[in-house]
Order: sequence, then C-alpha cells, then structure tokens
Amino acid sequence: MRRLIVLSCAWLLVSAVYQPAHARPVLVELFTSQGCSSCPPADNFLIELADLDGVVALGMHVDYWDYLGWPDTLALAEFSQRQSAYNERLKSRYRLVTPQMIVQGNAQFAGVQKSRVIAAIAALRDQPDPVVLEAERDGERLLVRMAPKRDSAVVCSRTAPCSLYAAEVVPVVPVAIKRGENHGRNIRYVNVVESWKRLTRWDGKSWEGQFAGFNPEVQLAVILQERDTGQVFGVRHLD
Repeated sequence: MRRLIVLSCAWLLVSAVYQPAHARPVLVELFTSQGCSSCPPADNFLIELADLDGVVALGMHVDYWDYLGWPDTLALAEFSQRQSAYNERLKSRYRLVTPQMIVQGNAQFAGVQKSRVIAAIAALRDQPDPVVLEAERDGERLLVRMAPKRDSAVVCSRTAPCSLYAAEVVPVVPVAIKRGENHGRNIRYVNVVESWKRLTRWDGKSWEGQFAGFNPEVQLAVILQERDTGQVFGVRHLD
C-alpha cells in the first residue's frame, strides 16, 4: 500500500510539472515502423505523450524496414529522408534507426528513453515561444500568421528562410500485422502523419497567408522550423 501511495504521489507530481497551464507547445516526432520489433514500446509511449497538454506528438512511419517481410502500411519515404537529415545535422551516431524520437528538432533519443524525453519536454515548455505563430482552420482551409518577437534569437531571413510545414494527422489507426518481426500483433498507432507539406518559406518578417486543400476529416499540425530540419520555433495542433 505504501508503494502504491508513493507511485500515486509521483504521478501527481509529474502531471503538475509537465502539464502547466499555457505551456509552450513542444513537438515530438517518433520515427517508427510496423516492421520493427523494438518499436511497439515507443508507439505506446507516444500514446502517453499525446495525452499531455502542450505536447504535439506525431507518428512518422518510415519505409526502410519494409524488406523484412511486412511493408509498413503507413510509411512515407520522405520521413526516412527527414530522419536521416536530422541525424546528420545533430551529429548523431545513427543515420537511420527505429524507434527514434526527435524533440523540437533539436534533440534525438534512440530507443525508449522515457525519463530523458520527458525532461527535455519539461525544459522546453518553461520557455516562451520565440516567435508569434497563430494558426486557424475552417474545414479544408488554413490561415497562418507569423511575426518576429523583439529580442528573439530566431534567425529567419531572405537568404536563410525558415520552413512552414503542415502535417495531416490521423488520431488513431489500428493495424493487424500479418508478417515480419511483429507478425500476429494488433497495434494501435496514434497521431499518424499521412501527409507532410511545406506551405512556404518565411523570411522572418510579419506575414499571413491562407492555404486550401486539406482533408477536413483529419487533424492538422503546423510547424515552423529553422531551414528544413532545424530547431522548431513553433508548433500548433488543430482539430
């Protein structure tokens, strides 16, 4: 009973620390694969992260394990390229590895490193957003406003523009895996990114624009990022 009380108190403390009111949204990208036997614990961890206020947790399915006998039904080849670019920039010991989480475009965690990922999220959420990023949607349409903040260290310019991305996100996708390393398993994937689009490049000046053609049946994540795969300056999640 004493152990149960201690664990309950610890969970209340974690909730208080990691779910503050008006916390800065933090982006977590999980590079995962249905063909990877090490990935289900990370997929489950993503479910936990997705339930935290102020965390935008995205499932980015890669295709480089498809040869093992089960082509990932959710994979996009561009996510393999994105992960490789992250690891090159972050000088990671890896080029491609699953599972791997990238937090705010600036820290990588291979395997399932819950305490380190949560600590990284907590440190970022205490900081103010370095830019003004507002996003609204109306069905298939998206309105975005961006502006610099005074004294911000963000460097987006005409010669070194930042990238504004939009991801179409499916909240829950159950998959019955029939072959490969996870054969016979039924896995529930959350916040699966089914499309990834660069909307525009931003030069750091006040700007607003509208975009159309999004699937009104899925959610959207809007990400402002240094160059292509640099530090994330802002992220918003829209139902």
